Amino acid sequence: MENELHIQAKTIGKNELITLSGTVGSTSADNLDMQIQKAFRHKIFNIILDLDQVNLITSAGLRVMLKTVKECQNNSGKLKLLNVSKTLLEVFSIIGITFHVYDDIATALEN
Repeated sequence: MENELHIQAKTIGKNELITLSGTVGSTSADNLDMQIQKAFRHKIFNIILDLDQVNLITSAGLRVMLKTVKECQNNSGKLKLLNVSKTLLEVFSIIGITFHVYDDIATALEN
C-alpha cells in the first residue's frame, strides 16, 4: 500500500515552493499535479519541489515531473528540485532524466 503524500505549498516571489513528504505514487501524483496546475493558473512557472522527506517516486510521479518541466519551459520557467536524496539522483541518472537540482532554498530561488 502506498504511503500518503503530504503537500505544502508556499509562494516566494515568482516561485512556488512545494514541500513533499511521503510517496509520490499513482494516487498522490494526481494531487501533486493539481497543486502545480494551481500555481500555473496564478502565472507562476518556477516550481521548486522540496524532496527532503520523499521516500519514493513512482513512474506516475516522474510523469508529473516531466509534464511540469515542459510546461515551465514553455512559459520561460524552471522545475527545480531541492534536497534530492542520493538514491533519487541515481534513479534519475539511470533513466536518463536531468533536472535542475539544488542543495538549499537560497540557491534555488536565485537561479
